[in-house]
Amino acid sequence: MKTYTKDELDKILADHALWLKGEGGEQANLSWANLRWADLSWANLRDANLRGANLSDADLRWANLSWANLSDANLRDANLRGANLSDADLRDADLSDANLRGGVGNNREIKTMQFGKYIVAMSKHSIAVGCQQHTREKWEAFTDRDILEMDGKDGLSWWNKWRDVIFKVHSTFDTNES
Repeated sequence: MKTYTKDELDKILADHALWLKGEGGEQANLSWANLRWADLSWANLRDANLRGANLSDADLRWANLSWANLSDANLRDANLRGANLSDADLRDADLSDANLRGGVGNNREIKTMQFGKYIVAMSKHSIAVGCQQHTREKWEAFTDRDILEMDGKDGLSWWNKWRDVIFKVHSTFDTNES
């Protein structure tokens, strides 16, 4: 796996920006790269090739990853808060413990929906509601008191209204996949 310096990544991102505008440059190819702990926050990686990249613990906050190839990528513990993953290829990507809050999913591996006052983002590994992200098992175990402590009476009312729908949507993930 190739590791890139900050300067090398900056050059790749600058060339990719030119390519996206049709002004020369080159499409970003970071396939099978070691990008662990990389700061790619706010990066425009639309249409980039990140297949098999190690993005574990990477900062991808507010990154544009729409149409990016992230198949087989390791996104374990990545911060995807606010990231745009619409139409991204996330087949066989590891999204374990990735921060999905506030992002836009691709409607396959990451589903994002608005339920009343909250945006809910989910993968087969977790469900993020507002600023809380937990496994489905943990959400199922929360008592009314737990929810009250998280968000008060309005939050509990919201949870009681939407919890069954959220779990029903979450059950559409194939939990037999690894």
